[in-house]
Amino acid sequence: DWFGVGCFYYDAYPDYCGDYDDNDFTAEELCCACGGGACVQGTLSATDAVGDDCSYYELYPHQCGVWDDYDFTASLMCCACRGIVRCDDTDIGVYDTFGDGCEWYNSYSEECFSATWDDEDFTAANLCCACLAATAQTTETTSTPALPCTDLDYGELDMFNTSCSSYEVHQCGNFDTATFKARNLCCVCGGGSVCRDLDVL
Repeated sequence: DWFGVGCFYYDAYPDYCGDYDDNDFTAEELCCACGGGACVQGTLSATDAVGDDCSYYELYPHQCGVWDDYDFTASLMCCACRGIVRCDDTDIGVYDTFGDGCEWYNSYSEECFSATWDDEDFTAANLCCACLAATAQTTETTSTPALPCTDLDYGELDMFNTSCSSYEVHQCGNFDTATFKARNLCCVCGGGSVCRDLDVL
């Protein structure tokens, strides 16, 4: 831009998108943080828990994240899932009448709305991401994303002064602060960005 900085600046300060454009730099076209850039589609050899690849999510984007598994994270690998709202199961310490939590509904989502197994403290349709397909982006990933991802912490640190580059999956969300949300900022936690800024070849 006319200040001489590239898209990395707008990752930290997206409110300034477009304010410093010049004749060869338009932030809204070039920078992921400003809605531009180029989405990097994941490898088609990886599939989700039920065997679908990214082409499935082009038809059913409301399913993004519902069928993630150890080697497939739709929000990181599929352009159709870019920007999907994250979802976390909220069944902590509660179970349905058969003793199952939200994990069971990941495999049997057809039971989500039958209320057959719901009880006074467990309503699958309200607690489980598999049942909230419109906002589903499961954040419990168990491996590093299979394609290039950029951490978005840019100097922000968790409560123990740790950055995304040092994070492991089991830390995700446990040490957040007001400005550091691991599941939004860190690739290993399902956050970060898989968009490629176009100001760098």
